[in-house]
Amino acid sequence: MTTKPSDSRSAGQRRTRAAAISVLVAVSLVLIKVVAGSMTNSLSLLASAVDSLTDIFASAVNFVAIRAASRPADREHVYGHGKAEGLAGLFQAVVIGLSGGYLGYKSILRVMKPEPIEAEVVGIAVMAVSMLASYLLVRHLRKVAKETGSLALEADSLHYSTDVLANGGVLLLLAVVAVTGMPILDPIASLGISAYIVWAAIGVLRSSIDHLMDRAMPDHLIENVARMAAEHAHVLGVHDIKSRMAGSETFIEMHLEMDGGMSLRDSHDAAVEVLRRVEEELPNSRVFVHVDPVDPDR
Repeated sequence: MTTKPSDSRSAGQRRTRAAAISVLVAVSLVLIKVVAGSMTNSLSLLASAVDSLTDIFASAVNFVAIRAASRPADREHVYGHGKAEGLAGLFQAVVIGLSGGYLGYKSILRVMKPEPIEAEVVGIAVMAVSMLASYLLVRHLRKVAKETGSLALEADSLHYSTDVLANGGVLLLLAVVAVTGMPILDPIASLGISAYIVWAAIGVLRSSIDHLMDRAMPDHLIENVARMAAEHAHVLGVHDIKSRMAGSETFIEMHLEMDGGMSLRDSHDAAVEVLRRVEEELPNSRVFVHVDPVDPDR
């Protein structure tokens, strides 16, 4: 047995709006970085523009995936469409990793053959604006992801958090190059940024695979579920707790042992009370309960 899923239309709309905002921000950053990169001849700035370009594709995929994941369950997808967010997170990881690898490759080439940087003031101004925009976007995405339990927005926020670091690094680099006149610092810094981006991609990849492979909840949450169930006056035992995550939802199954002499109505009511408590304590969860009759004297 289980309760009816709560209306998630409002949460779905918030996730969709947040994804749309990330696409608009990415498009704006690409445009200003491409112009500034052409003016300054800075590899770090141009690489940052390439990274923002991948943001557009990744955020666009997230936008589509979140809309798909927000659709209610139907006859062919009785557990909903939450896996769409896991697929979007997987795509994000590939995009982040490829952009980091490309940035590293270009950085190595520039280390071997340094080139001068021009119009550093323009680059500094552009990167300052980009850093601020990325920071504000990350805060918004993390807030919505936390409140709605969206895996895709969580991955998107991680992606843009690397942009904050990358933009800050390029900003500092351009300032140092302007003062010291050492253009080789540009590709060296880009190489460090690329390593961090690839590391972040590995984290997103692991999280996405966990969701797509139906990884269970952490042990401490399973223990909390068992404790809440066992605290009910009519529950004599709890076993076979299973869980899996699908996008922003967590599905939990468990067996409750109750007095076999109880009426069907009483045991049903007790099971509903247990699952409702668990769903209240664990947001975005759906609980399924099976009642096992036992002899309390044995």
